[in-house]
Amino acid sequence: MSRTVADLLVECLVALGVARVWGEAPERPLAGVTHLSIDDADLACLIADADGRLGSSYGAALVPGNVLHLSSKPGGTAFPRSITTAEELVDACAEISVRELPDTVALHLDLDLSGPVRDNVTAQWQQERGVVLQLDPAFADASVAVVAGPGVVRGGHVDALQQLALTSGFGVVNTWGAKGVFRWDSPFHFGTAGLQERDFELSGVTSADIVVAAGIDPDESPLGALGPLTQEVDSWQLPALTSHWPGAPEAPSSRPDFYELMAAAVTPLYERESSPLSPARAALHLSGAATDGAVVTADAGWAGFWVARTFPTGVPGSVVVPATAQPGFAVAGALAARASGRDAIAVVGGSGFGRPGSAHSSASGTLDELSEQRFSAADRLELGVTIQIWDADGPTLTPATHAADTAESIRRAHPTTSLISPVGIDATAFASVEQVAGPVVAWGGLRPDY
Repeated sequence: MSRTVADLLVECLVALGVARVWGEAPERPLAGVTHLSIDDADLACLIADADGRLGSSYGAALVPGNVLHLSSKPGGTAFPRSITTAEELVDACAEISVRELPDTVALHLDLDLSGPVRDNVTAQWQQERGVVLQLDPAFADASVAVVAGPGVVRGGHVDALQQLALTSGFGVVNTWGAKGVFRWDSPFHFGTAGLQERDFELSGVTSADIVVAAGIDPDESPLGALGPLTQEVDSWQLPALTSHWPGAPEAPSSRPDFYELMAAAVTPLYERESSPLSPARAALHLSGAATDGAVVTADAGWAGFWVARTFPTGVPGSVVVPATAQPGFAVAGALAARASGRDAIAVVGGSGFGRPGSAHSSASGTLDELSEQRFSAADRLELGVTIQIWDADGPTLTPATHAADTAESIRRAHPTTSLISPVGIDATAFASVEQVAGPVVAWGGLRPDY
């Protein structure tokens, strides 16, 4: 039997790392990838966004009009590119295969999927790389700041970043999309920045002689926020920067003020035994309960801020908080993770988080409308998700109870039904970190109400 365009499409999806297609059933079965039926096109696209953001590839959704939505950017949109030949399909997929930053593309498949394809048209392409950059050894005695973003993780270049640190002795500041590139207690870990106004200042980035930036998502942290002397480097080039330097320097003997000041502010929150829970203590329990390969997803907002700020990890991709505020992302991400066989917990903020004493329904476990859609989709697909609703008005739990409940919920043996757990959180804890690094600037800023 001759190859068809549908076969070629599957080959292209597999080459891009796509394992699942959400949305409507294709006009011709795509043998080789899993189809998960979602009737609502917008919902299918949003789950695909989350699916792509959790991994190193794209999530995929097939929507009415024969449009293939490929995305790793929560809330991402794109004008559909018309694909009329098999060759155009391969070319389009080759172009996006080199993109490491979260991104969205749309392909209008304006061709017959059952049509034949010539044997020499295959999903094979070569990635062209630019000129290799190197740092002069004179910079060994200069103030050099290294900032890593999510492209380092998504591109599979964490080892390259670590090699740069080992050969140079430089510490690394990561944005919240690159949490885990170093263990939280590594001497090379200089902190997670970009969430608050003074993060890059206190971490020494804006005052450095030169800033080496790799994999930076401008939706998280624009390059301009890193200072005027910033050199953007492709992630794969990182080891080459100092490969010609002599000797093996020691690890940094000290860390910037940012790390020490933030540690002093959040350590008491980690250790606090009172109720309602401090958000840092709740994040610590999430980290401690996570199984191998598990992921914690959180919505942009106050819950996402605390997860991004205080979730201790040394595993890249084990915690994902989006760069943009996309309602319902956390539940969509947990649903996508469950579809890939990973354990997951979604963390969402109730309407009273940041507004102590407000009256609303989240204490009884009510989700917002968009999260509810994803929750219902998870149950229809028998991909039960675990959701924690953090809220100032949630039920008061002792730290021991929350730790035990979190460990039990993430370790449920392949649940087919979802679980919602409202959790009372101390919404006034932000004052301690605000004194260190100023107001939140992530997602356009958040205003505490205390």
